[in-house]
Amino acid sequence: MTPPPQAGAAIEYTVVQVEAADPDGLARFHAESLGLPVRRAGHDGWAVRIGSTTLRVRAAAPGTDPFYHLAFAIPENRIEAARDWLVDRGVDPIRVDGDPVVDFPAWNAHALYFHDPAGSVLELIARHDLPNADDGPFGPDRLLRIDEVGLPTTDVAALVAELGVRLGARPYGSGSSAFQAVGDAPGLAIVVADGRGWFPTDRPAERHPVAVTLHGAAEATFGLPGGPYTVTVTPS
Repeated sequence: MTPPPQAGAAIEYTVVQVEAADPDGLARFHAESLGLPVRRAGHDGWAVRIGSTTLRVRAAAPGTDPFYHLAFAIPENRIEAARDWLVDRGVDPIRVDGDPVVDFPAWNAHALYFHDPAGSVLELIARHDLPNADDGPFGPDRLLRIDEVGLPTTDVAALVAELGVRLGARPYGSGSSAFQAVGDAPGLAIVVADGRGWFPTDRPAERHPVAVTLHGAAEATFGLPGGPYTVTVTPS
């Protein structure tokens, strides 16, 4: 039997910055398909408001075509409503064994997956351990925050250890040499080996630049091993 996740320090994202070969197209997807607030951010990028998190999208280096894994938290009781909302907005959830809703009993969660125009594997996740049930109409405002950021790396153990030292974040649930979630239900880093397939598509993970800003006890900025990743911590 898979052991239940152990509570640790959540990785609370306030800003997640990614790159895109077509940042304008990605901004249109978030604004038109998901209905999220979008504004210009600099001459080559956009800022998308996802609940308590800002997703910043910048132009990628010429000749690169980045894609990512990001999960957006939704109220714990609204996975079916989220499915219907995506379909109504013309976004096709990825089916797993014929069903777009995936059950994760070890994490006490249900999730949906879909693609953005960059080919990123996006996720809506309902974590039933969190007291955030809601019965209002489902819309963009029910995307509560960026809850997971995927971090492919050349050395899973080293990156997991660094997150522990720097942030006090511990492994969440069971893992392996190729996969380990780190943090707690309100915010996780999904650390995977470079080239491991992203569930549920099996597309091999690639390392692309990510810069995140987190809530923390003391101000700091540092890089993470095994990938082009920068972390900025600001006092809560």
